[in-house]
Amino acid sequence: MKTSIQIQRLNATLRLFLERLTLELSGTQELFALLAKSAKQPLTESEKIQVRSLSLNLLKIATVLILLVLPFSFVTMPLIYKVVPKHVLMPSAFLS
Repeated sequence: MKTSIQIQRLNATLRLFLERLTLELSGTQELFALLAKSAKQPLTESEKIQVRSLSLNLLKIATVLILLVLPFSFVTMPLIYKVVPKHVLMPSAFLS
């Protein structure tokens, strides 16, 4: 009985993670579109800010994925999240 509840919680957590990852990936497509546009013409100030924000989110995703594949990540991840504020490591879609 207890295992069933744990599986349901894990399933719900994974579903939420995938939704947020999909949201971040759609932002990545927008980033590539803006970068392609910047090769042809100058970007507006708001587009530059958007490129900066989307690039930062992409780097945050890469950082989290790198930390996940490290040996003993099950030990290091909780420690890192306690030391480093969430807004520094987590992409914006994962903060809500």
